[in-house]
Amino acid sequence: MAVKYYTDDSIVQPQPVQCRVDVNPPAKADLFSSASEVPHNSVVAKNTVPALKPAPKTLTLFDL
Repeated sequence: MAVKYYTDDSIVQPQPVQCRVDVNPPAKADLFSSASEVPHNSVVAKNTVPALKPAPKTLTLFDL
């Protein structure tokens, strides 16, 4: 691929991308004010981790 890149004349510089990016400035950190509180009823604790099955024993050459 490197040889083709340097020897092939049909490979040209790609066209520049026309795009615009808008970025909001970050909020200034205030060390003396507390964060807004989250209502307790909106936070729901769920136990979504399924019980894991033990992995089947894989036989090796030494087990035979």
